[in-house]
Amino acid sequence: MQLPDFPAETQEYAVTSRPRATALIGILFLLIATFAPVSGWSQHLFGRELGPNYSREVLWWLLTFGVYAYVFLVERRPLDSIGFRRPSVVDIVLAVITGVLMVAGIIVIYSVVFPLLHFQINMHEANALQHTPFLYRLLLVTRAAVAEETLFRGYPIERLKEWTGSRFIAGAVSVAAFT
Repeated sequence: MQLPDFPAETQEYAVTSRPRATALIGILFLLIATFAPVSGWSQHLFGRELGPNYSREVLWWLLTFGVYAYVFLVERRPLDSIGFRRPSVVDIVLAVITGVLMVAGIIVIYSVVFPLLHFQINMHEANALQHTPFLYRLLLVTRAAVAEETLFRGYPIERLKEWTGSRFIAGAVSVAAFT
């Protein structure tokens, strides 16, 4: 298999010769990623033998790798055109700090905010998740990070920004789809 030749531009990549078609296909990926995992399509595609949780995860991964294949093979661009890049030391330090702050925030939410608002943790769902295999939970967290960053941030923001010329519009559409 021969790999595609990438454009020789520096930081910015040329918009393909069919920017509207490319953007519309990207929007289609965004819509599928938004609605397919919650609509039951995954069970129709993969049957019930995987169970609802596993089939949904398979669908998420297929959508994510479908976007990678589309960027690489159809758009003929490298994956850094949707935000992939090697992390720097600063990126790693910020990720660790963010992780610590997120854990602290979760502790505050569960121990302070929930009691103040009289919310309760759904112990049935928490126990059900706790009783799934560790590998499933690890893949669930990994998929959430990879798929959400690709399907709801990297691809749509970059391509909609190219299409509309506005990072604000691209971000707003992405936030609406993710929410």
